[in-house]
Amino acid sequence: MTQSASTSECGDPVEPDALVRAGCAAADRGHLREALRLFGAAALAGDGAAQLNLGNTYMQLGRRADAVEAFGAALAAGEPGAAYSLGRALEDVGDVDAAFGAYQQAWAEGDAKGAIGASWILSDRGHRIESFDLLREAVEGGSDLAAGVLGVRLWEEERAREAEGLLHRGLTLYPPTRPPLADMYLEQGRAAEALAVLREGTPEGERGMSGGLRLYSISRCLRASSSPASTAARSRARPSCSRWVARSRSARFSRQFASPRLRPMRYAASAASALLATS
Repeated sequence: MTQSASTSECGDPVEPDALVRAGCAAADRGHLREALRLFGAAALAGDGAAQLNLGNTYMQLGRRADAVEAFGAALAAGEPGAAYSLGRALEDVGDVDAAFGAYQQAWAEGDAKGAIGASWILSDRGHRIESFDLLREAVEGGSDLAAGVLGVRLWEEERAREAEGLLHRGLTLYPPTRPPLADMYLEQGRAAEALAVLREGTPEGERGMSGGLRLYSISRCLRASSSPASTAARSRARPSCSRWVARSRSARFSRQFASPRLRPMRYAASAASALLATS
């Protein structure tokens, strides 16, 4: 068989874009080791998309330090989205100062996820007002994701009524908006709407027994956290970065991680009995 000029001796494509597409296809099949090899080959040519995908593959494999290096190379190559991805990896390896800088750069480039990441770090450091201000900037810039994060925090930390509109904006992008919105409805005596919000967050195929168990589990958690001796459960989520990035001559495509990474967020339990009574 004659070797094509567009493939290597082992049959792999040799052009970086083709290697990236092949790597994306391998990753989508769950073949992460193969994807790592293909992205690595494209990255040797200095391809930014390959470096970004290489970093995402390392993240999937739990190799955070390698991901930091790959995301740094993608950022140096000017790849969109690399700054936020670098911040995520740096935060995972414990370099919070560098992560904050990467998030700030991402926000300066117009990526609202950078503002969200930086806002969490500000909050962790006790700079609550600055954290809220940064989120408001992202919301005013049109980010529904930031609106969801801000809505959750306003409700859980201040019980602010203005949170309702923000929670609705982030409902489809930020799953942690659902329990606080349901809790708000319960406090207003709108139990049916509260359950509808939770049910809408349950995939169609899980609305039978597993969906019922999910709602029952939420009710149990709310009931447990209403005890004076208990500590309110918290979860908060960081938005995901692009998973695999494939490029063609005319377009650049990205897929997102299916679920956000959890970070602490308080849930109130003011009306657990109403939820239980209607479930």
